[in-house]
Amino acid sequence: MKFILTSLLLITFVAAHSQTDSAVYFNTEITATFPGGKMAWQHYLQKNLTYPDLAVSNGIQGTVVVQFMVDSTGIAHDITVISGPKELREESVRLIKNVSIWVPGIVYGKKVNSWKTQPFYFQLVTK
Repeated sequence: MKFILTSLLLITFVAAHSQTDSAVYFNTEITATFPGGKMAWQHYLQKNLTYPDLAVSNGIQGTVVVQFMVDSTGIAHDITVISGPKELREESVRLIKNVSIWVPGIVYGKKVNSWKTQPFYFQLVTK
């Protein structure tokens, strides 16, 4: 009887786990990342970030937090600004949209759909 119950539980777990292709994870074993890692991300930002003129002229700086889903193929969807100065939000979203492909998150060795939160730090440099 114990063997049958254990087998039934194991089969149920495996069946449930194998059907997670459409699931969206908030926590993954390996989080979705920019191709090439942190250094490549920094290089991308240095090359592509444009500080908005309105923010520069008004001395606006701060952190914009963007949340988006990276699907199992590496495409970013559902980009939403969580917080930050409104004058800096559009640029942050543009930077996410312009990344053609991300490295998807991993759960149990499998690429999955996952949410990613990305902060953008805007700071004016005085000369």
